[in-house]
Amino acid sequence: GQLLDDLDRAVDAAVADSGRERVALAGISWGGKYAACWALDPRRAGRLAALALVAPGVVPRVTLPPDLRLAIAACAVVLPRQRFPIPLNDPALFTDTPERRQFIADDPHRLTAATARFLAVSRLMDRRLARAPAGAIETPTTLLLADRDRIIDNRATQTSLQRLTGGLLRTCTLAGAHTLEFEPDPTAYFAALVA
Repeated sequence: GQLLDDLDRAVDAAVADSGRERVALAGISWGGKYAACWALDPRRAGRLAALALVAPGVVPRVTLPPDLRLAIAACAVVLPRQRFPIPLNDPALFTDTPERRQFIADDPHRLTAATARFLAVSRLMDRRLARAPAGAIETPTTLLLADRDRIIDNRATQTSLQRLTGGLLRTCTLAGAHTLEFEPDPTAYFAALVA
């Protein structure tokens, strides 16, 4: 609930700043899953003119092993602030560009662990998306996929979002790895994002 409320506040700010009643919302990677969950609520979706999901974490290829998932579930109840490693600590998963891989590796703010509570909520978001009825996302949605994505299952993600949008999905697959903005020439990515 807090995550959804936080996005409500961000949309409130965008509406106030733009003077428009509806805004465009873009969610990248895990943020794509987050934006899709937010858009499931028709009251919230009514505030959107468009939704863009960039390599969204709706159906990931990279997952936690079963024993770690069990430990997270237990800790979410009794030790919710216990931290666990995120299975995305290899910069090569994000980009094929050596300079950008080094940028990720050297980033002192790079997230390498998350709390049990956060990981449990992320799993609840997965279930919410999987159980939502067909056509639950009523906003015209653009899905941008990377053809060499090692984090996201492109085919399963597209199938899931096609169902969730009830046919309001426009899919564009671009050359690149997961973090499309890290391609040597991200022009096609930026053009597809605003199209």
